[in-house]
Amino acid sequence: MRCTAILAGVIFAASGLARPLDIPAVDTSLLNADLTDITDVTDIADLPDLTDVTDLADVPALPISVSVSALPAKRQVDLSAVTDLANDVLGEVTGTITDLLPTVVGTLNDVGATIDGLLANVETADLDSTLAEVESILSSTIAEIEAVTSAAGVDLSGELATVQTELSTAVSEAEALVSSVQSLLGLVSVTDTLTEVESLAAELVDLLAGLL
Repeated sequence: MRCTAILAGVIFAASGLARPLDIPAVDTSLLNADLTDITDVTDIADLPDLTDVTDLADVPALPISVSVSALPAKRQVDLSAVTDLANDVLGEVTGTITDLLPTVVGTLNDVGATIDGLLANVETADLDSTLAEVESILSSTIAEIEAVTSAAGVDLSGELATVQTELSTAVSEAEALVSSVQSLLGLVSVTDTLTEVESLAAELVDLLAGLL
């Protein structure tokens, strides 16, 4: 009896598993859709087949709007104020150098007399200290002239005859000084100070002659 009950239970369970599950039907309409056979990537975007760089001209241009601001009109710059200032500076420099010339002539005259005194008293004169003082005076004179003329070019060719005469006198004094120093070089032992004095005297000649 017990075995019969167990067998009946197994048969009942087997019959229940054999029943089909209640699964909803699958919609197969998508599988039957009429899709276009895509054989080329260009078919997707419907673009022309680009096989050459020149084919790029067939691609439609994008409607991009670019706005360019108008350039400002050129404006004439008024430089009259700068020109006037330059002329004023040049005038001041010219006036200063003409005022300086008498001092330069007097200085060169005194230095020349000092060198001549050394020539006359080579054996007893204190050459070292005297030449050191002459070197300092010539260096200061050159520095003063350059300070006046370095700001702008100075042309005294159109100045009054008196100015030309003063400048020519200064050049002559400088040339005479060079000659005296060279004479001293032939009489005494050459020192660095004496060589520097000769160099400064020659520089003064060139500097003053350049203003003529």
